[in-house]
Amino acid sequence: MTDASGLRIGLAASCQTVGGADLAAAAEQEVRLIRRARDGGWDSVWVSHHYVTPAVAMPQPAVWLSRLIPETGDMQLGTGIMLLPLPHAVDVAETYGSIDALSDGRLVLGVGLGYRSEEFEAFGLLRKDRVRLFEQNLDTLLRLWGPDRDLLTSPPVRHPRPPVVVGAEGPLGIARAARVSDGWLASPRMTRAELVAGMETFTATRRDAGHEAPGTIMLGREVYCAATSAQAQSVADRFLRDKYDVYGRWSGLETDPSVMPERDERFAVGTPEECVAALLPYVHAGIDQLVLRTHWAGMSEQQAAESIDLLSAEVLPALRAAARAAGPAAVPR
Repeated sequence: MTDASGLRIGLAASCQTVGGADLAAAAEQEVRLIRRARDGGWDSVWVSHHYVTPAVAMPQPAVWLSRLIPETGDMQLGTGIMLLPLPHAVDVAETYGSIDALSDGRLVLGVGLGYRSEEFEAFGLLRKDRVRLFEQNLDTLLRLWGPDRDLLTSPPVRHPRPPVVVGAEGPLGIARAARVSDGWLASPRMTRAELVAGMETFTATRRDAGHEAPGTIMLGREVYCAATSAQAQSVADRFLRDKYDVYGRWSGLETDPSVMPERDERFAVGTPEECVAALLPYVHAGIDQLVLRTHWAGMSEQQAAESIDLLSAEVLPALRAAARAAGPAAVPR
């Protein structure tokens, strides 16, 4: 569904669990959470993509989206992001074309470069070639979903094609997203100042490239909502520390213990009122879609369900009301 405000709010639900855990059981738990979000009025579901991650288990995105098609009503189904340099572009076009067809045109394909050397090495590729591989595969994908769609076994049903958005956080990547795709998916790691600067880059580059449509700007955020601030901080702090410790090892960067929800604007953790206050600046800046993750590896279903229910009942309505009242975006597009 899309609220009259125009603001879309999606749930990041990649079914990530601890390596070695029962993935089938984790998937059924995640499906139950997604049903709560569906019934609570969320607009979309987003899944992520990695290979060779023994510390973190998750289903591959195409398989997981296929499982979610009958569970999600009219919610959009997005990848946020899939690693476009690694698989063959024909396989991407066919596989995700099938998902669009089977979901009756609900796919949004978010793509990105990837950053883990292990993933490139597993495919016999070099990380230093990722930009070239990304651009080459994107060109092929857009051609197969465009003028050459009749060549496909399972083309998408949405016309002219499913939206393609690019995940990026640096100026070069944001400018690339503006030039070659339908939108930009901003990293959850970006601060507010970085986001506003990125929106200006995206808007200016898109205008200079001659695109008539302004493009979609989407932002991921880590969110946990509870009845009290102390409860929210206690739950989120543990699981976000674990998550960012893993991501720090993947990226080769040390985890900064000061970058945690109680001290960083990149997290929205607290009561419903506090979560609204943390997310409102992005609504006022003109973000088109928020993608909120509130369930992390190791977290119980009950803990995640409590956050989803509070977000559905109190936070999403407040953000949509603010979007309706906000008027023109802070960064005109």
